[in-house]
Amino acid sequence: MILDLRTMSFQELQIFQQVVRCGGITAAAHEMNMAKSAVSNLLSRFEERLGVKLLTRNSRRIALTREGEYLLPRIESLLSEGERLFEQAQANISEPSGIINIASTPDVGGFIARKFFPKALAMYPQLKLIAKLSYQFEDLQDPFFDMAFRVGKVNDDDLVVKELGHIKRILVASPEFLHKHPVTEPEDLLSSSCLLFSSRNGQSVWTMQTSVQNSDDTSSDNIETKKITIESSIVVQNFHSLVQLAQDGHGICYVPEVVALKALEEGSLERCLPLWSSGPRPVYLAYRFGSEKISRIKAVLDLAKKEVPAIIANPFEA
Repeated sequence: MILDLRTMSFQELQIFQQVVRCGGITAAAHEMNMAKSAVSNLLSRFEERLGVKLLTRNSRRIALTREGEYLLPRIESLLSEGERLFEQAQANISEPSGIINIASTPDVGGFIARKFFPKALAMYPQLKLIAKLSYQFEDLQDPFFDMAFRVGKVNDDDLVVKELGHIKRILVASPEFLHKHPVTEPEDLLSSSCLLFSSRNGQSVWTMQTSVQNSDDTSSDNIETKKITIESSIVVQNFHSLVQLAQDGHGICYVPEVVALKALEEGSLERCLPLWSSGPRPVYLAYRFGSEKISRIKAVLDLAKKEVPAIIANPFEA
């Protein structure tokens, strides 16, 4: 039971959130630029107001109590709503400013950061764009993240999802490697040195199809699909590392075109079997409902919807 709702402050809510997020009072105090004693006192006062213990803490670590686990998402929701209220009040009187936290995979996210971020900052210089690049999808219901660029599919009906375009995987290798080890058919990959993207083992199935040459007839009859089981002694769960290995002449890799873009432009890599590639995979912009009511987020969302489709469609020209 709340003892005195009238004097509860958003600062107390923020301190509880930061202590949990940072893993301790000392780290939270440093993050919020406050004295450790002030953070500790405000946290204790917040617990007294609620009449429950939110955290168990000792000199080494903190842990959420059952009550703390129950209240944390609701407190984060209150803070998010408070931020939206402030943003809405400021929307018509100030230029978009602040931090935008974006989640994405390293390949697509790195490409978009290179091509799109400079355009966004040229239009909105008061913004700070921070991309967290990981192959593990971040939970966009976490208020820390404002949006994400996702590839393939989005398994969350509680998100707004906008398709921005499609990417494909291509086969690339260094010119020197292809000169010594020519590949003319997909089956030639079975006897060639290949570089695999995986975190498990040295075997993978590469599914590829022929490019459609006749723009007037796009029926499935004009697409030939092949599945080649590749075995390799070099396995890395990072497309950029595979590109570097291919540039050094260690074999052929099957990577998103946007990852190999710079190396192809420079000539350190060439397309292998240029008439073959993966099927197109959609790229999505995903964000929480209501995010467009926050001016700084809306500014980036609107610009991304306008600019990123052209960047994806014409990666060499962007």
